[in-house]
Amino acid sequence: MVSLSDEVGGPGPPVSDRMEATRTRYEPVKTLAELYAKTRNPLDLIFTREDGALLDGTVVTHQFHRLLDQAHVDQRRFHDLGHSCATLLQAQGVTARVVMEILGHS
Repeated sequence: MVSLSDEVGGPGPPVSDRMEATRTRYEPVKTLAELYAKTRNPLDLIFTREDGALLDGTVVTHQFHRLLDQAHVDQRRFHDLGHSCATLLQAQGVTARVVMEILGHS
């Protein structure tokens, strides 16, 4: 399950202050946040099945690996996307502090 949460693996409180600060700085994030606000569900989930239900972690992992295969990309863990995101942001000149805020690290 993916949620805007400070709790690991479960639904939690509304968007954190970090996300609020991030969405005002980055236009694509702001656009996504506005879309999220219009389609928000009772559990504050961002990614759900089409029927609004929780995603199954095993299914997400399987689909992720299938997409990697189709793209001829070496297998990675879903968790590694955060590291890749940080690397790409830093390569574009985003400061380490901002990268930490985007990824939710203190």
